Amino acid sequence: MSQRKPITDRDLITLRQRGLILAEETAYWEEGKLIAENILNKGQRILDPGASSMLESARRVLKG
Repeated sequence: MSQRKPITDRDLITLRQRGLILAEETAYWEEGKLIAENILNKGQRILDPGASSMLESARRVLKG
């Protein structure tokens, strides 16, 4: 079973403001993909990979 990683509330707001997820949807990371899930009917869809570039939870610190 794959593990879900939640995204921040700020990221959820950003996704909603840009029209990428609806009010009845939430989003999370799973296997490196950003997934939107409808909380009413449990429908899921993969969000455009470009959507993740604007999210805090997608940023990583690179050590050199």
